[in-house]
Amino acid sequence: MGLPDGFIELIGEPDGSVPVEVLALEIAKHAHPELCVDQSLRDLDELAGACPDSSVESICRFLFVERGFAGNSTNYYDPRNSLLDVVIASRRGIPITLSIVLIAVGSRLGVGFHGIGLPGHFLVGLDDRNESFIDPFGGGQELDLAGVRNLYHRLHGADRAFGVGMLDPVGPRGMARRMLGNLDAIYASRRDLRSRLWASTLRASIPGSSIEEEADVASAHAALGSFDCAAERLELLALRSPDQMAENYRAVAAKWRSQLN
Repeated sequence: MGLPDGFIELIGEPDGSVPVEVLALEIAKHAHPELCVDQSLRDLDELAGACPDSSVESICRFLFVERGFAGNSTNYYDPRNSLLDVVIASRRGIPITLSIVLIAVGSRLGVGFHGIGLPGHFLVGLDDRNESFIDPFGGGQELDLAGVRNLYHRLHGADRAFGVGMLDPVGPRGMARRMLGNLDAIYASRRDLRSRLWASTLRASIPGSSIEEEADVASAHAALGSFDCAAERLELLALRSPDQMAENYRAVAAKWRSQLN
């Protein structure tokens, strides 16, 4: 695709060996090829260096009160909210990118944070505090387990089942997959087909990606009119798929190939 390949190289490293902010910036570089990842990392260094002390409470107050990092509720589905360089500069983002800022600043100050992929939201857990969570999109508010449960039910309704397994830590690969899934959906809804292609391609490059995620790449190629490439991808996926899924993939591939005649 003629795009930077830093993400694809780094995502193959053992999960956790590459900081999530580096992966997030390599994603952003596909939207902004001129982006200097090292400069954005220095911006995070400067943020951490300006924090008064390394307590959890101080870090959250510094980022979400003094420096004004906040959720972009007005333009939530703007793809820039998923691009970490923009979030660092604008101080506006969505739950997962604001969480990455907190995790990155905390790591520079020796504070262990980790991602929590709550369905429909994203939180930060504390390595040394059980059942204590930070909601960056909610202004850095600290929540206990009951508070997270209440937040979940506000988002999904009182009848939706909540399980503590939803609060398992999410590593850098999982966070990258979620960010790219967000971007894929947003770009598809905006008919930004070329951006959707790189987002779906990067997501499918993450070890452990599903057949469905790989099929999304084929769909993205087809949407751009690259029917031969799209059909070839689906035909290869059909060889690894259960019978009914394989049959469906072959039928779609045949339909796409018919567009070439």
